Amino acid sequence: MLTTVGVVVVALGVTYLVVLPLVGSLLRTQHVAEAQRTAQLVASRLTLDTASTATNEGLDRELSRWRTVLSPMCVGLAHASGELRPKDRDSILQCTSLEHVKNALHSDSGFAWEEAPEQCLVVTVDLEADHIEYGPGSGSRLVLSTSMGNVQSRLAAVQTIILLFMGLAVGLVTLFGYVTLTHLVVRPIQRVVGALDGDRYGGVGTAEPSGGRELQELATSVNRLGRRLEDDENQISIQIRELKLINEELESTRDNLVRSEKLASVGRLAAGVAHEIGNPIGIVLGYLEMLQHPDTSHEQRKKYVGRALDATQRIGTILRDLLEFARPEVEQVNQITNVRRGVSSVTNLLRPQKRLQHASLDVEFFDQEAIPEARIAQRRFEQVLINLLLNAADATSHLPHGQAAIRVAVPEAIAGWVTIQIYDNGSGIPQEIQSQVFDPFFSTKEPGEGTGLGLSVCYSMVTSVGGDIIVDSTPGQGTCFTVNIPGK
Repeated sequence: MLTTVGVVVVALGVTYLVVLPLVGSLLRTQHVAEAQRTAQLVASRLTLDTASTATNEGLDRELSRWRTVLSPMCVGLAHASGELRPKDRDSILQCTSLEHVKNALHSDSGFAWEEAPEQCLVVTVDLEADHIEYGPGSGSRLVLSTSMGNVQSRLAAVQTIILLFMGLAVGLVTLFGYVTLTHLVVRPIQRVVGALDGDRYGGVGTAEPSGGRELQELATSVNRLGRRLEDDENQISIQIRELKLINEELESTRDNLVRSEKLASVGRLAAGVAHEIGNPIGIVLGYLEMLQHPDTSHEQRKKYVGRALDATQRIGTILRDLLEFARPEVEQVNQITNVRRGVSSVTNLLRPQKRLQHASLDVEFFDQEAIPEARIAQRRFEQVLINLLLNAADATSHLPHGQAAIRVAVPEAIAGWVTIQIYDNGSGIPQEIQSQVFDPFFSTKEPGEGTGLGLSVCYSMVTSVGGDIIVDSTPGQGTCFTVNIPGK
């Protein structure tokens, strides 16, 4: 439709540019013809009225009468050579210039005209009368000058009419185009858009096919799209419900893996408890046997009982630490762990273990007075440290007693993160398998010595709170696990 309006506007513009010059030329030609007829009429009257124009006074009166009749035209006489009669000079020059008069007088035809910049027309006619002669030569000529303003005003009126016609035509075409475009295009498109909006806001819209063939096909396609989207939404809803169930099962499975790995850690720790409590039990038995000796004095009995109590309390402390770690975890939201307390609890639990007797276990805090806190449950934080320290103990088990070293370092917290680093100077991890150490059931230990879930469970517990575990190992030089956990 816009193309049609544009074509109409272009056509009217071309018409305007072609017609207006033609009309202007026609009006000028008509005006020139009228001036020529008027000049010939005046010349014929001067030629025929010999009684009135026989003398100069009579000729002047006759010319004056014609000036009054033809006003605002200018009339006068000139010699064929181009010289104006002195009495008529001022009258002629009021309408045109002397140059244009000379140009008209010097033309080859019986009469001539020129259009001056002031839109003045000059017409000359030969006077074929012996009794009218101005100056020496072959005769006199009548000079008539008139303005072209009438032509310009008529041309301006025509121009206005053409412009009004063009505006009316464009308005009618635009109105017709608007009505047609609204009926055939806009309303069908609005129906299609309404159907699409209805589908976007939760409902399946239906567009009634109307308008042109293309718009009807578009509405039909939108209806098919709406039905397809409705089917897709139903399918997506089913898949979302299935994914929720799967996520719940995965969460339950992960929790079960965490508990299983925790029980495995408790089993590994319990294996060392027998060794840890063996010496205190032997001490208690020895003092009990000495108490049964009849020669034991009262002071000695008192001393033996005190030492037996100390050994028994040592046994209680070992068992209490183990039971505290094995206690079921209470699920809480946004739990906060005191890192210093968690590290101390884990190192106190592991130092007496037989698996760590060959190595030194040191703890370093960047600031001894600061108490960093991390956003993780304390039981899970301790389980991560125990798994990493037991792996470090296994990695250094081949080293001679006194040469193995394990270190827990807590550097300065940066940008809201708490970092714990576990170093060992063991055999290290080959570069080609470092990317697999956190995979479930991946293990470098001999069959039966590990489940392959320790590091995987640790990684899951840390990443579940937004943290991360990074391994950096050089074969033959040792390994460093860096645990990053969001701070409080």
